[in-house]
Amino acid sequence: MGKTTIKRVGVLSAGKIMGALCAIIGVIIAAIMLLVSVLSVVIGSIFSGGSWGGVLLGGGITVFFAVFILVVYTIMGFVIGCLYALIYNVVAKYTGGLEVET
Repeated sequence: MGKTTIKRVGVLSAGKIMGALCAIIGVIIAAIMLLVSVLSVVIGSIFSGGSWGGVLLGGGITVFFAVFILVVYTIMGFVIGCLYALIYNVVAKYTGGLEVET
């Protein structure tokens, strides 16, 4: 096995990878948020004797925020991935890069 030194990282490549990873994590977070929120709205409506209109409104708002959080989390992952790659490229220029054994 030999050692390879990573001297530069593609900025857009790193951004795409981080954006995709954050999208996957965002889907998991959004699913949990939807499940908890819809259950709480349904249980609250049952115990309060309220109408199902509140359940539909609460569910709609929850879906909107779940999608919003997913989109924002993905965009922020892309931006932060690009920023990390830029910083890595500057630091690697002075330190020689990261050694990886293959």
